[in-house]
Amino acid sequence: MARKGWLTWWLSLGIFVVLSAPAFTETTEGKKRSNPLDPFQWAVVDSLRYPKRTTPQELLEAAIRAASVEALDPTTKFLEQFDEALAKEPDKEAALAHLGESFQTAELSRLERFLKQTAQPEQADAVAFLIDGMLNAAQKRRTDTSRLKQAAVDLGSDNVFARQQAATTLMEGGTYALPMLVGILMETVSADDETPLSKTDFRTRKLAETIIEQLGERGVRALTSWLGSDDIQRFPGIIHALSILVDSGCLPAGEKTNPNAAANLDLASVLFAPACIPEFGETTRVAALQLLVKLEQQGHTDFGGRPFTQDLACQMLTTKLDQLLTPAGIPVPDSLTEGEASITSPRPTVEQYLWVTQTSRPEIRYLPPVACRSLRAGHIARDLSGLGCVHPRTVRLVLLAQSEALLVFQNDHFSALNTLPTEAITETLSGPDGFSTELAAEVLDGALDRSMPLAAAVAAKAIREVKVSKPATISTIRPPLVRALAAPSTLVQFEASQTLATV
Repeated sequence: MARKGWLTWWLSLGIFVVLSAPAFTETTEGKKRSNPLDPFQWAVVDSLRYPKRTTPQELLEAAIRAASVEALDPTTKFLEQFDEALAKEPDKEAALAHLGESFQTAELSRLERFLKQTAQPEQADAVAFLIDGMLNAAQKRRTDTSRLKQAAVDLGSDNVFARQQAATTLMEGGTYALPMLVGILMETVSADDETPLSKTDFRTRKLAETIIEQLGERGVRALTSWLGSDDIQRFPGIIHALSILVDSGCLPAGEKTNPNAAANLDLASVLFAPACIPEFGETTRVAALQLLVKLEQQGHTDFGGRPFTQDLACQMLTTKLDQLLTPAGIPVPDSLTEGEASITSPRPTVEQYLWVTQTSRPEIRYLPPVACRSLRAGHIARDLSGLGCVHPRTVRLVLLAQSEALLVFQNDHFSALNTLPTEAITETLSGPDGFSTELAAEVLDGALDRSMPLAAAVAAKAIREVKVSKPATISTIRPPLVRALAAPSTLVQFEASQTLATV
């Protein structure tokens, strides 16, 4: 059975690569033929033949250089030899990871473009799939948890070369190395102000701080998302890492220079709860308060000349949540994600760091804009609840955020809402004094004002789940339900009509 090109299988437990040499033979009728080489092309190709290349890296480099002068036949010949050399590698995954780290993405992209223009479609597709496998293998190796943990240990080595290699490994790991770096910050702390760190601990801490500085704005975003997790034991180290990044000038642009700042979580907003809530512990509260003071001194937040108190935190967080729960609070898409089927158009998404419990680290995910907004609003809503902020406006905003979060990550909103237990819905819409239909009606009204159809549908159903018999209550809840009938959402219209039929 003849093979039709390279078959690269990227499996969850490994990589299996079959690179078909026959794909580059001239047995296919109608194959594109390259033009005769000019003297310059011949000179480049001849320079690639000696000394003889035998390793996958050497042969792929030769193919890239031959493609750079548009020499198709030599390019395909080197790729045939690359195929044979790679097949002899005992560990395909390690080999592909090494190749992915050895070549720049731009070089690989140029090879891919050249083959798309000159080679058979199946050949070009196979090379594109191979390149994707190489880059994925390299990324998997760079972010491997066990490898990064060992590098964190080696960062304290007495051997200078071991420290250099460990630092390189941690820097290549990027934000995925943050748990190890934060761990170093927390482990290399003086027992008291009078006891200095040992020479080794001091050196290790300084190296970790230097690596953290290199993470820039991405580091701030990753650490900010980490503060939205329940990993409160490491909050002191997280906040210290944020302080290092603030000192190095790595904060994202603020409202004065970024028109989309309303959709982002500013650093001060995620520090109010750690600075005030007793359950976080004194070390966390002191670190958060010190960083808040630093942010105000540098002009990144403004307390309006007022002393920092829990009431001020409630006011500022309420203002931030109010911004998020508007159309302006939906972040602008910065990437496209391919649909699940080939006929599905790419979907606009937002790059967002999420705390992943399984790996115990913040990782990048690509979310729909509304889901991304809901995640950020949920962080603020959680902090407002933890602070015990009970102003009626604050309560309504928190319930709005919680209601949207019930459905926003579900694929089928109709089915998801239909299967939600009544207890889950009423608990989501419960204020400090519990659930009331009047409060649910206020949330429904606010959701319609803010174009939040998912929150509106949840509120409409919540009203229906509780029997209403008082005339005064009915007169309060009917106007927003009638208004919901005209909402530009079939889900909201359906839930509102169903509820109106019962009151």
